[in-house]
Amino acid sequence: MRGKIKKPNIKLLLDSFIVFLNISNSYSIIPYLLFFQYYRAINTSIIILINIIYIIYRFGRKGVFNLKDTLFLCFIVINVLNYIFGLVTNTFGIGMFPFLFANMTFYILLYNLFRKYIEVFTFDRSFWLIIRGYIWLSTISILSVLTLFILITYFNVQPHVNDIGSSMDLFRSNLRDPRDTYYFPLGISVLFDTTGIRVPYLQQYGIITGLFHEPHSFTFLVIPSFFLIYRYLKNSVLKLMIFTVYVVVMLIEASTTNILAFLLCLSVYFFVKYRKNFFLLSLIFGVFISVFLLIDPVLYNFIVNKLSSGSATYSQSTILFAFEPKTLIGTNFFNLGYLKTYWNEPDPSMNVGFINFFINLFFLSIFVYRIIVLNLRRSIETRYVGLFVLYFFLHSMKVTMVTYSLSYLLFVMFLIRIFYFRKYYLDTKTVII
Repeated sequence: MRGKIKKPNIKLLLDSFIVFLNISNSYSIIPYLLFFQYYRAINTSIIILINIIYIIYRFGRKGVFNLKDTLFLCFIVINVLNYIFGLVTNTFGIGMFPFLFANMTFYILLYNLFRKYIEVFTFDRSFWLIIRGYIWLSTISILSVLTLFILITYFNVQPHVNDIGSSMDLFRSNLRDPRDTYYFPLGISVLFDTTGIRVPYLQQYGIITGLFHEPHSFTFLVIPSFFLIYRYLKNSVLKLMIFTVYVVVMLIEASTTNILAFLLCLSVYFFVKYRKNFFLLSLIFGVFISVFLLIDPVLYNFIVNKLSSGSATYSQSTILFAFEPKTLIGTNFFNLGYLKTYWNEPDPSMNVGFINFFINLFFLSIFVYRIIVLNLRRSIETRYVGLFVLYFFLHSMKVTMVTYSLSYLLFVMFLIRIFYFRKYYLDTKTVII
């Protein structure tokens, strides 16, 4: 007699979908496709409403709001002060207002979901249920890139169809250059047709960015999922296949920040794993350097050019802004008027302010300390999560203070928290988060 097919748990699937939806609000076109809205602020407001309704439905009176997490408290304080200072200095954009509430409700949702899971499931099962929505987002995004790349390259599918540049405000800043265009061929993946530096063959028709508006955004959110997925893989052949897929996607995106951040994460992994074997460690780093030097000359030149291009200047400017306060309260740090671009002359009066500078420094101190702790833990499962967070930190340097507007940051903060205190869950069923 055949065994019964186990029915999927609808509530758990809904949980993962809500996580998927919230994270997708960070630079993804998914909310636009779901809600048929042009403005990201409106999509964010809809997500706030969905979060509130779902929290009430899922937890009722048992829902908990906890401010004991130092990182979460810093996140709220720095955002609230930024809005206040932005209003005082007339640099605040009303469209940014919903993001704080959306991100707060998302964190509350994660907090209560994990409390509920840990009462019933093991720590590892609870962790998987928390990250499953993010894995869905990453998997769909990778498949969209590979599918369109294969169709364009091997089946001669016309890529320059279905212009969507005017349908989503996410594309607005890049479309200031009239030569740039966004397409969505067959509804599979975004194609960014730009005059920027390209890699022949891989980007001959433009840059395939999956469900995101830039290769930087795609790699920022998707590539670190490699470490979370790798955590669950046991079969060596499967590990090699997954690694190959991620490398191919990284080459298609050709984001310099991504490549460097990923290599640094791998370096940290091998350093921690083989730190007691100096010879083997030196050999591994020697192989890394050799592979990088022997890499396809076109891609190598692309990386070198990007490191000296406007993209590098942009990253340098955003980092300097975060660490060069000029006045006590500063200006709204989500306002990028301090950047020099071909359409904007930088406003020298704009600065982060000493108050938010010190709060940000405090936040980063705790953040970096916990990254180090996670990467030095004996448990390989914990170290994979540490590498995920390390990648996020390295890549987020490109956007620095703007990271405080992203739901993705809240997701990362929550993973840091549950793994930083993991031993308490393993020792007891007491919920200490």
